[in-house]
Amino acid sequence: MKFLIVGNKNALTYKEVFKSIKDGKLWLGINSPKEFELPDGKITKKISGLCRWFTNLDYTKRHEDLELTQKFEGYL
Repeated sequence: MKFLIVGNKNALTYKEVFKSIKDGKLWLGINSPKEFELPDGKITKKISGLCRWFTNLDYTKRHEDLELTQKFEGYL
């Protein structure tokens, strides 16, 4: 079953969510919702920084390599 959930960013620390991310069954969206429309048509207040997209829907950007620009050594 495919899904997309808007949830609190603290859900990342829940053991079930963390395990699903670790196992590749769940991942985060590429941005963070700032506001959204409720079923009754109202728009939420600004929720900047509090929400994340949790999904198992595939999208191209998650397969792109990260371009690393700096290397850090000797800090541990």
